[in-house]
Amino acid sequence: MENLENENLEKTQEVKENQDFDYKKYREERIKNRVEKSIFKDLGVQNLDEIKEKFSLIDSYKTQIQNLEEKAKELETNKYKFEVLKSGIDEEFVDFVVDKLQKQVSDKKDFSSLLSNFKENHPKFLKQSKITVSTSPNFETNSKINSFSQKFNSAIRNKLGGKHGND
Repeated sequence: MENLENENLEKTQEVKENQDFDYKKYREERIKNRVEKSIFKDLGVQNLDEIKEKFSLIDSYKTQIQNLEEKAKELETNKYKFEVLKSGIDEEFVDFVVDKLQKQVSDKKDFSSLLSNFKENHPKFLKQSKITVSTSPNFETNSKINSFSQKFNSAIRNKLGGKHGND
């Protein structure tokens, strides 16, 4: 009987310990739930899934902002290219000039002033007017002789003292 009483006593102690443990766990869960509700209320959400959803929304906004920044930079570059072309820089060198000057733009130096300085210091990048050179024997720009044989005959006649011009 004593064994039976000892067993019952041990069981009641175990149950009491389990009840104490369960009570402690219950209080911890209750405190945790209160804290979570308070934090969710402060954040303006109902649960953790809404917080995750808001973070994914923030990430999508970041991606949109990056895309818009890239487009703005591209538009700025195109504006600079137009300004360079308008200023008289040869079309071959537009990308080079824009790239070089765009890196130097700051709060103190704007693109237009950098471009005017560049044009003064590097005139070789400006569009050159076309120079036409005549290859006719008399160096006239509008030769009346059209074919090679006519040119050859005219040169021989000039040497021999014959007629000048076309026959």
